[in-house]
Amino acid sequence: MHIKEKRKVSNTGKIADLCLNNSQVIYKGEKYPTTDINNLISEDHINLILYPDATSELNKEFIAKCDKPINLILLDGNYNQAGKMFRSEKILRKAKTIRLPLGQIRKCKLRSPLYPEQISTIEAILNALEIIGDNSANEYMEYLFNEMTLRLKKRGQNAKST
Repeated sequence: MHIKEKRKVSNTGKIADLCLNNSQVIYKGEKYPTTDINNLISEDHINLILYPDATSELNKEFIAKCDKPINLILLDGNYNQAGKMFRSEKILRKAKTIRLPLGQIRKCKLRSPLYPEQISTIEAILNALEIIGDNSANEYMEYLFNEMTLRLKKRGQNAKST
């Protein structure tokens, strides 16, 4: 996660991390890093980075060819931040870049995206886990995400009316 995302109340990566029992947030850009990014890549897994510019698509056919468990890596930040994180960390080149299928629709309107297919981190995780076949945390994540969206919208409406 880009360090600037850490302070945003609308950051959905933090919500996803709370819902998943086998996730880890590593902040990029901290003056004094508290976690080692070199632990991000697992030799016992297929390491995949969800990246919008990837040419390979995460789909059922791709998953069927996987002979190891999947270590899914997401770069949480805006498009420029994600690109910089990917280019600056050599360890990430050991992972395969993959994108979600085209046509993913943005359900939430926390921010105004440039393109309709730009979805939040939690939506990307929900979609990826559904494709991978791990839906154990999806219902709870979806509930928290919807609740967060509603509360932030109410907060914004209350601020406008005062």
